[in-house]
Amino acid sequence: MHDVSPVTNRGSSDVDISLQERAKVTYKARLNQEEVMTMRWAQLWRTIIMSALGKTLFPYTRYIRTLNLEDLEALLEDTKFKNQVSSMFFEGELALHKIQTTGPKKNQRLDPGRTSNTLGDIITTSTPVLEELSGKIENDALLRWIPRTPRLRLLSPWYGGTLVG
Repeated sequence: MHDVSPVTNRGSSDVDISLQERAKVTYKARLNQEEVMTMRWAQLWRTIIMSALGKTLFPYTRYIRTLNLEDLEALLEDTKFKNQVSSMFFEGELALHKIQTTGPKKNQRLDPGRTSNTLGDIITTSTPVLEELSGKIENDALLRWIPRTPRLRLLSPWYGGTLVG
């Protein structure tokens, strides 16, 4: 089912419309469609994170078997994620988990790698059936996550340095 969801594939800007319809769509309408898809993509991840915090009606994270943090990081890096979508995503409790780059205040921006690891830390606290984990996982995060994921069968770190130490 996850393969056919319109909000997977790293929030691809390929909106599912026929070629004839695509010719009729204006540039502005296409941008609006992409913004809507990014909003849905962000809402999907926000729901997963809020579920891990126990803030949703159903415990969705209890049923996650595959977690791809590369997709979360791709969302955080997406140009459409800036401003309104980012504000919506990090409102409330998630504001505490937004990690900025270091430096002068005017040059600070979201640090997607560290933020996705921080959010991954939250998610892995409530994923007892997690079997596959992938992404740019930091070494210290992996050390915390392994004991929480007793059913983990497949680990696909972005780089081998994660496994050192």
